[in-house]
Amino acid sequence: MGLLRDLLTDLPDGDVVEVRIGLHWTAVVIEVEGKQRCGLSSTLESPHEHGGEPQVPQAGLLKTLAGRELAALALDNQPTLASVGVASLNALLPLPETFSEINAEHVLANYGADKRVAIVGHFPFIPRLRSASQNSSCSNMIHGKATCLRKLLHRFYPDPMSSLSREWRWLTTHLKDS
Repeated sequence: MGLLRDLLTDLPDGDVVEVRIGLHWTAVVIEVEGKQRCGLSSTLESPHEHGGEPQVPQAGLLKTLAGRELAALALDNQPTLASVGVASLNALLPLPETFSEINAEHVLANYGADKRVAIVGHFPFIPRLRSASQNSSCSNMIHGKATCLRKLLHRFYPDPMSSLSREWRWLTTHLKDS
């Protein structure tokens, strides 16, 4: 959380234009210095409980917050709001001075050589990177997808006896790093 707090203190502010929470992705558009920027994050959700708190307690009001206020939701314990916060943070991050179009597989192969690289999610190039790393000196190049997911689970569901207890226990015992 220290990294998030550090990022939040240095972000510029902006006017929130749009907040979209989808099944898999959350997008936030913020206008910063006259330009619109879109930030994305994965949509995390809480277990569904009838009669409980709404998943997005401020639904319909998120656009009224300032960009930095929305980004501060990245620290929220409610997963869907944290998703909105991370998407906002991504929209507010400074843009690089120059851009170049390059394939993510090539970036990971070049910059990840002889290093540990964690990739969360499924990408079609992972088997090629894994086999390339096994043929070189960096046998641990692709590492930790399950570990990262376990850390996320522990952050949002620290209690294995929570309402997700069965799923939580299954995931944390069956996930293997590959």
